[in-house]
This record gives sequence, C-alpha cells and structure tokens, in this order.
Amino acid sequence: MDEMACDGRQRHSAPAAVLASLHPIKWSPRRVPPSHPVKTAPIRSALGLRRSAGKPLRVVLDNGLTVLLQENHSAPVVALNMWVKVGSIYEEDAEAGISHVYEHMLFKGTRTRGVGEIAQEIEGSGGDINAYTSFDHTVYHITLASRFLDTGLAVMADAIQHSSFDPDELRKEQEVVLEEIKRGEDIPSRKLTEALFATSYQRHPYRRSVIGSEQTVKSLSREQILNFFHIWYVPNNMTLVITGDFDPTAVLPHIQDAFRNFAPQRLPMLQIPPEPPQRHLRMAILVDDIQETLLDMAYHIPGVLHRDSYAIDLLSFILGGGESSRLYQAVKAEQELVHAIYTYPFMPRDPGLLVIGATLEQERWQDTLTGVLAEVERVQRQGISTAELDRAKRNLESEFIYQRETVQGQASQWGYFDAVLGDLAFEARYLRAITRTTTEDLQRVARTYLTRKNLTVGFFRPHADGAQVTHDRIAQAVEAHSQPLRRRRPSGANAAQQTQKFLLENGMTLLVRENHAVPLVAMQAVFLGGLWVEDAAHNGVMNFVAEMITKGTAHRRARVLAEEIESIAGDLSGFAGRSSFGVAAEMRNRDCGQGLELVADILRYSTFDHDELEKKRDDLLAALKHEDDDLFKVAFTLCTQSLFPDHPYGLRVLGTPESVSQLTQDDLLRWYRGYAIPNNLVLAIAGDIEAEAVQQDVTRLFGLWQPALLDLPPQGRAVRPAVNGPVVCPREKEQTHIIVGMRGTSLHHPDRYVLRVLESILASQGGRLFVELREKQSLAYTVTARSLEGLDPFIFFVYLATSPEKSEVALDGIRKELLRLRDHGVTTQEVERAKRYLVGSYEIELQKNSALAAMLAFDERYGLGYDEVVSYAQNIMAVTPEMVQHVAHTYLAVDQSSVIIVGPSPSGGTVIKPSAERVIS
Repeated sequence: MDEMACDGRQRHSAPAAVLASLHPIKWSPRRVPPSHPVKTAPIRSALGLRRSAGKPLRVVLDNGLTVLLQENHSAPVVALNMWVKVGSIYEEDAEAGISHVYEHMLFKGTRTRGVGEIAQEIEGSGGDINAYTSFDHTVYHITLASRFLDTGLAVMADAIQHSSFDPDELRKEQEVVLEEIKRGEDIPSRKLTEALFATSYQRHPYRRSVIGSEQTVKSLSREQILNFFHIWYVPNNMTLVITGDFDPTAVLPHIQDAFRNFAPQRLPMLQIPPEPPQRHLRMAILVDDIQETLLDMAYHIPGVLHRDSYAIDLLSFILGGGESSRLYQAVKAEQELVHAIYTYPFMPRDPGLLVIGATLEQERWQDTLTGVLAEVERVQRQGISTAELDRAKRNLESEFIYQRETVQGQASQWGYFDAVLGDLAFEARYLRAITRTTTEDLQRVARTYLTRKNLTVGFFRPHADGAQVTHDRIAQAVEAHSQPLRRRRPSGANAAQQTQKFLLENGMTLLVRENHAVPLVAMQAVFLGGLWVEDAAHNGVMNFVAEMITKGTAHRRARVLAEEIESIAGDLSGFAGRSSFGVAAEMRNRDCGQGLELVADILRYSTFDHDELEKKRDDLLAALKHEDDDLFKVAFTLCTQSLFPDHPYGLRVLGTPESVSQLTQDDLLRWYRGYAIPNNLVLAIAGDIEAEAVQQDVTRLFGLWQPALLDLPPQGRAVRPAVNGPVVCPREKEQTHIIVGMRGTSLHHPDRYVLRVLESILASQGGRLFVELREKQSLAYTVTARSLEGLDPFIFFVYLATSPEKSEVALDGIRKELLRLRDHGVTTQEVERAKRYLVGSYEIELQKNSALAAMLAFDERYGLGYDEVVSYAQNIMAVTPEMVQHVAHTYLAVDQSSVIIVGPSPSGGTVIKPSAERVIS
C-alpha cells in the first residue's frame, strides 16, 4: 500500500529515487467506551506491569500479542503500528511477493467495513493509514489525532482479524501490484538495486524483490493468500505499538477487549538458506534508454546484531554520509567524476551489504570506479582521523533524537527494536558501543569486509555507451586496486507555546516558536523570489543560487562549511521553488548558536566561488537529465508549459540546459543581491530555545545588514489562453503517465481552502479517483489529484500512471470522475471526512520543528501571516458541500484542460519529441 516503499534496504542517506522505491529499515531507529470502571494502580499490579525509564510499557497478552505503549503528551497525536513478523524471506520462489500482496489486501475490507471504508474512516478522523512490506516484517501504521484513538484501534483490530479477502478485490489488487512492478521497471535506480541484490545473493531470499515478479504475482490464488494469513497472521507473531497522547493504563483494557478472540497458533520452523561466502568478484550490467550512468557497489557485511555492525555504520558515514565524507570530497568535489555519491549499510538480521552508489556521465565510469576503490584502499592503509570518527559518532547519535521527534517515528523505532531485534534496550546498547569504537576498529572492518572477492559491481548504462562498460574492463579496474596491501605504496591525497514576532530596524522579520519536547532546533529563512521572478533567458538562476549558497562564503570555503555543519550533526541547505528561495537548517539545541552563525554567514556573505560554480553547473545539467528520466516530471513540465505559455510558471524550476549553461557568476550575484536583502527576509526558528536569547543573537548577526530597494513583479499578471488538446510525448517505457491539468488559484484566494477539500475528496485513499480507478477498476497503482497555489494562480491537476493498453480507459475515467463531481456535487459525508483528514494531516505534520518553522516562515513572507498555522484548520473546517460544488464549477474546466500523455500512448494528439521544449518568452 505504501507508495513510498516496499523494501528494507536502507538506513542512512541514499538518493531520492532509491528511497522512493525501497523502504528503509527503521532502527534510529481515543478512548474506547469503557465496559467497566478502570483503576490505574490495581491494573498495573494485577498484570505485573512495569516500565523502565524511557522505555515503553511492554505487555504480552494471554494470546501472545506483544503490546508496547509509550505516552508522549507534547502534541495531540497518536501513532498505532502493528508489526507482523513475516516478510518476503518467508516465501518460496514460486510465491514471491505474497507478503506484499497480502499487505495490499488487509485494508481492502472486513466483514463490517466495505471497500474503501477503512481509509475513509481513518481519513475522516483526520488521520493517515498505510502499510509497508520488508524482507522480514510487515508493518501497518495509523497516525491520527489522539481524540480519535478509539477509531484507530477499532480499525486496526478489525483489519488484522477480520479481513474479507474478497476474490474480486484480490484480482483488482493484483492488477494494482502489477502496475507497481511496472512502475519499478521505469525507475533506473530501483532496477539497478534489484540487479545488485540478485547478483550479490545467490541462495538467501534477499536476492528476490520484496514485491515479487509479474509472473509470481499473477499466479497467486485466494487459497494461497488465506493459507499465508492463517499461518503467519496470529497474535503470537505480532507486536502492537501505540505512542503519543494517551494514558497507557486506561487504554490497555480496551486493547485486550479488541483482541480477546484472536487465537494464537504454533508457528512453523523456517529454514532460510544461509548465504555462502562470496569467493570472487561479481558483476551486473544493465542497458536501457536512460540519460545517466548509475554505479552500485556492494560488499557483504554481517547483520545488525554482529559486534562489527557499529564500526561498519561509522565507516559507511565517513565514506559517503555527507558533503565532508571521503568519497564526496575526493570523487565528486576534487576529481569531479560524479554528479552524486553516497553509501548506506543494508544491515538486517541476517548478513547484509555495504552499498556505495553514484550517478555519473558514461565516459567517466572507469575513473569513477577506480576513484572509489582508491578511497576504500586509503582507509584500509591509512585509517581514519579522530575528528572524522567523532563527527560520525555525533551524527549517528543524533539519528535517534531526530527519530523521536514524531510519535510515528517513536512507534517505528520501538517496533523495530522489539519485533525485529528483540531488544528494547538496543538504543542504549548501540550508543555505548559506538562510543567505545576506535579508529583501529574501523580500519579493521575495512580490511576485513571491503575486499575484491567480497565485492559486487553493478552498472546501468545508456544505450549510447557503445559497450564501453564490460565485464573484463570492470574486472581489470578492480584488480588494479586489489593487490595485497604489502605490495602497494600508500596513496596520497513545544506546540503549546505561542509564536513571537520581532521586526528588526532593517526590515527583517524574526519569528520564534518555543517547543521544548525534544532538544532540536529548526530554522527557515525565506525570501520572495524563485521561479516567479525569472525570465526565459535566466531560467533556473534562482535554483542555481540556492544550490550555490552553501558552497562558500567570505569566511568559509565549501569544504569548511560542510565539515562544520556535519561536526554538529546538523543539516544546512538552500532551496528554491515557484515563489521563494532561501535556506533551511536543523541541529541540536546545544549547537543552536553555531548553527545560527552559519546561517547568517551564508545569507550575508556567499561568494558563489567560480570553481564551485562550475562543479555545481555540471550537477545541475545532470539533474536536468535525471528529470528527463522521471516521466511524471516530464508530464508535469509539459502541462505547465501548456497552461502558462507566457508566464514564469511555465518554466522549469531547474531551468533548461541552455539557460543553465549560460548563467555566469555575475548573473548569480546580481540576482541574489537583488532579492537576498533583509527587508525581503523572514527567518523562523522553532524548537528547544528561549525566544529572547534568540532575538538577541539574531539582532547581533543580522542587525547591521543594510536594506535595499526590492523590485518584485506585480501579482496577478495576465496569462494568455492556454494551449489545449492532448499532447503526446512518446517514451518506450512500461507505463503511460497521464496528467489532466487546469488553471487553479493563488495563495491569497479563499478558494484555495475549498480546493484542498476537493483535492482530498478526489485523491485520498478513500477518495473518488483512488476508489474508482484503482480499487474498483485496477487501472493504476498511482493516481492522485493536487491543488498547487502560488503568488499568482497556479494549477489543479490529476495524475495517473497506468499500463499503455489501459491508458484510454484511464483518461476517460479521470474525465468522468471530474465531470461527475462538477455536475452532481459532493455529499456532506465526503466533505466532513476530507476536512478531518486535512486538519489531522496538518496537525500530524506540525510535530516536527522543521515543518513548523517552514510553515511559519512561508506563511508570513507570502503575506498570509504567521497565524495561518492556526487559521488554516479553521478555514478548512468552514468549507461546505455548496462551496465545493461552486469551486468545482469554477475550476474543473475539463473540456478546456491540458491533457499530457507521456510514454507508450494511444494514437491522436500532438506529438512532441522527448527532447523538444517550448520556449517561453
């Protein structure tokens, strides 16, 4: 069900495309009407309940169901996770994917709740419901307002125990999973990762994709599904985790009632074939019509409970965990061989892999492979510095704190510790272990595991490569860096607090929101600008500025900046969008002063160093190629070009290859200095800080910054009629991507709240498009609708990805659902459910300081006011069915919409070559 994830292979940083297709292993980690009086002390005494400081209350019910209850009253939110200790490694080859298909079916209906009603009930309570499957566990999770905990518990208990597995719904859901498999075929990074695992593992089930194959999914029968359910979905194989704003002692009896008739069963003995040691170099080479070359390298490593796991975690971070990492600095920053490079340890219970990945230009593949191997060898020979190790330790320690910022993060962490590791004290044990880990330990594990015979190399190259990447050449490159060490010479080289607003004399606005729930601080600096102020000749300049803003100042070079922010386990990055640009930062509260000083330095004194600029230009040109491999982004770009032919919103945020190639250092400095001025700045800071102290620091760092004339375009610029009619962009891929787009509204128009409700009625899991096109007709795995607003009116669109043979039916289905809503209106029940979902989702999102700081800063700078954080929910709850139908008549101009079809498509429409772009003047 979870569109973000279905595998369990990541723990640390990895590219977005990989994270979008593989679920990360988590390590870093309202009231049911009472049937009898509840007295806290007697219940604790009778059940023998006890809880260690900082740990959740752990109870095992009579039927074997493990229950973890952790109260946290920092926000009116609760999370429920049901961890089922079964995943794809429990399957036979012929039934591969059955765990994942079952996960899809669990929320499809029960004896008392029909298709779509579960999602509607949770979303109607302002919550989110989803699930994911991993190699060794399956998780069903609900997050919602704490006042609706009774609803969440009732739904979870009903779905787990009474799913109906209707044969027709199973057939439809198998079609949905097949669409998911096809979607994966169109994601190069996912295809390479699957090939890497299939090559690295010869016997262990980790070699198979979690979601199975087209052949195995098609072959699954209802009898197989039911048999799977009866074997593994038993209480003694499950852990229920509830975290958040509730009283554990009051809730526990109702959990017992909800699962009273859930009978345990003896679990079968599972014999998983161990993976034999790898004795020689392995390779996998994929070829397709892609723009970039992808490299993946994998070394076999032990599982998460092995004593070497701590050193491997630290080594992975030092090699490729950030901009100050070894591989980033040597292979990207210094040698400029790659567009991106990273590492992550796949470390489940059984032995895993340390993966190094990169994206690059095809002609640099051999130098890249050699450069990576040279850095690995340098660690083996020379070891690492104490400063590197200390920085890595601080970052890994901080992961646990960041995970605890939300109740869903806490539930995920505790569930993983108990259900997978069987150790609620894992965090404390892990932190003690990394504290004791030495530089010698890292050098030892590098020499032990990062060897030639233990290595698998995977390349995904474009057709145009000309077969430069071959097995023989890979072997030669690896062999050159794999001689015995003695023969080689060493190589060189809180939510209840109110927001406080301060206005500095230079026009800068400071917003401070204290939140002392966790020791974290987030900062968001926002200037008006972005795509909204650009023209075709300088398209992408604001994004270029945002990418360069952290690449050196008058006081710090790029590497020093990267090392300083990573030394405090923080994050600091630039951003640019349609209407603004700026900087976001996050760090622990003890490092707030240093973090604020870094933010001030880059906002006031960025130099846009010429050498760094040229490196970043290469990255941006590569990112444009990457966008051309993302068929949704291709379709969305064509849609905005059609709807806004002479407005900046028709341009690409990244720019075009032509514009990005021509932008100079003077261009970036001129555009930056024109908009990065204090009287155009809102800085919001949220977290564990004292408002008055922060105000003093901000005044000291920013008070002498002089204001300047701000020249902004007028809002509400006229736009000539859009380009109508179907636009077809042929791509030889597995799926056809369809967007139906219409002009929407602006951030300042009251219709935007109504459009959000309309969007939810159409696109949520209980929404019309999802239920009709995915649940009932199995036309797509991905279908959604979005309303996007800007300082000028922007867009409302529907997006769907489907098999080519279904594209005409799917497009017709989109049009029918939009027209049915426009002409016949919506029900009061639909509106109320949508409103509760939107408000609940909003409250859930506000748990994080980073989200709160961003909302405060954007709302204030866009002229909505920082109190929009409060009034948003009020405006949503004021929406009526009549308002929704009025807005539908106004904006759902289906006959005048822009229809974009990318991929294998039906005949008809205007054909645009994939490389063609409309020039917007």
